[in-house]
Amino acid sequence: MLHGLAMMEQQNHPTTHFWREISVIFIARLWLSAGSRIVYPFLGPLSNGLGLSVEQTGALVTLRTLAGFAAPVLAPLSDTYGRRRIMAITLTIGAVTFAMLALLPHPWVAAIAFLGLGLALTAFGPAMYAYIGDRVPYAKRGTITGLNELSWALAWLIGVPMSTWLITRYSWRAPWLVLAALTVGGAVLVQRLPPPAKHASDAHAPQAFNGRALLALWRSLWRLPTVRWLFLGAFFLSAAIETPFIVYGVWLQNLHTISLATLGFASTFFGIAEGAAEIASALFTDRVGKIRSVILGLLLLVGAFLALPTVAGRSLTAAVFILSLALFGFEFGIVSLLPVASEVVPTQRAAVVGLIGMGLQMGRTMGGFLGSWLWQWEQFTIHMSAATVFAISSLFCIWRIRHAVHHWEHDEAQS
Repeated sequence: MLHGLAMMEQQNHPTTHFWREISVIFIARLWLSAGSRIVYPFLGPLSNGLGLSVEQTGALVTLRTLAGFAAPVLAPLSDTYGRRRIMAITLTIGAVTFAMLALLPHPWVAAIAFLGLGLALTAFGPAMYAYIGDRVPYAKRGTITGLNELSWALAWLIGVPMSTWLITRYSWRAPWLVLAALTVGGAVLVQRLPPPAKHASDAHAPQAFNGRALLALWRSLWRLPTVRWLFLGAFFLSAAIETPFIVYGVWLQNLHTISLATLGFASTFFGIAEGAAEIASALFTDRVGKIRSVILGLLLLVGAFLALPTVAGRSLTAAVFILSLALFGFEFGIVSLLPVASEVVPTQRAAVVGLIGMGLQMGRTMGGFLGSWLWQWEQFTIHMSAATVFAISSLFCIWRIRHAVHHWEHDEAQS
């Protein structure tokens, strides 16, 4: 297994130019993510603009999620054609889809737009993490990954208020046009980033991108035990959080008889929990150790799941607090896992990160279907039981690779 190829000496001492690069990626991803996240609170205005029911528009939005299964094809693109190029192209595609929604409000156009957005997100993420992996030494990668992941939380905290103001003052089209312009600007800035530092793995970058080469790539990666355990760990972790969260709103409303407005206010704490987890990862993951951080996040997730059925009935505050702890543990674990995925095979960073992303997507899909199906009994304890089993399964998978990752971290500390 490949690991720890030498970085340029300047990478160990981040400069102003380096932080400028990270800021460009952060801002570009923020606008692309905002276009994905504002769909949920503004599904009503979007449905009216498209002339569809909320259910019909929701079905179109799922096309964005299904695009995640194209990761085996899209993720390796940046390993072949370059990180900056793929990031810039996918940002441009995202901007085009935003403009399509605003300027061509037709159901078929919206379907193409959401599918295109999903494909752009699927290719952008692995390219972004691979770029960070190329530029940042493994010992410091947890900090940069955690800081960069704040863009996901801020996409909600900035995108939703901005869109509310634009829709109120202008129309439902306005947020999409503004995000299209901002995302194009991000694409231009990303393309102007310096290339990643050269290292030995560049000499082994794949020269072909076709069906046979892709099949050979995935066969070679799947033969690596660490890759398999990471994939399964990500799958079970995503299933663990999605199984209860798909119905948490209905459950809280039934349990405490609250209004939609109260539920919406309570849900803002989940966004705060996400941001707090990303900050915590930036501060502690490199110090504690990547794999230890993932394990700590999983233990917190399991503890929250075990406590929720007992505590939730006492008050809405208690229920939201425990759910926020669960989300914190999940997010802290995922963000701490990404640097590990980016170092398993340095010559194929994007491919491995894409594979882990597909595992997360598959777990989310299964958890969503399972959680919805289990709700026919309206017993949230069943959801908690299933989620706990998934979380423990993820913990088992991550535990299996702890020695290999500790070895990497020890080597990095000695270098």
